Amino acid sequence: TEPVELELPCGHTAPMTPCHRADEAVRCEELVEVPHARCLRGHQVQIACADRETSPKLSEPCPTPMNVTLPCGHDKQFACHEHEPDETLECRTEVIFAHQSCPRGHELRAPCFERQAIDAGEKDIPPCSV
Repeated sequence: TEPVELELPCGHTAPMTPCHRADEAVRCEELVEVPHARCLRGHQVQIACADRETSPKLSEPCPTPMNVTLPCGHDKQFACHEHEPDETLECRTEVIFAHQSCPRGHELRAPCFERQAIDAGEKDIPPCSV
């Protein structure tokens, strides 16, 4: 049984197909990239050619890792499906800054988005808790 290279209907070839199987339907295992059906950013998913219409991967949320630099300068990492493309992201990085209303100069720890709200006058400074 000498292997043959079989041309498949999709245009790929199935190398090393045993000659006695050359007349059977052969599943194409060539990896192809197709648009992820549920991705709003146009990411691709890699699947076997034979699964390009039926792969469960196409109906799962897009898992592509994202790394975005926020306006505050901090980086936020998340999986693509966790946030919409036009969603405003809050920076949850903990920051330490001078507590403006503490006469003893204590520091305040808060998520960066809260500090931004305090600096913008959109949120009151909490009382010193030290």
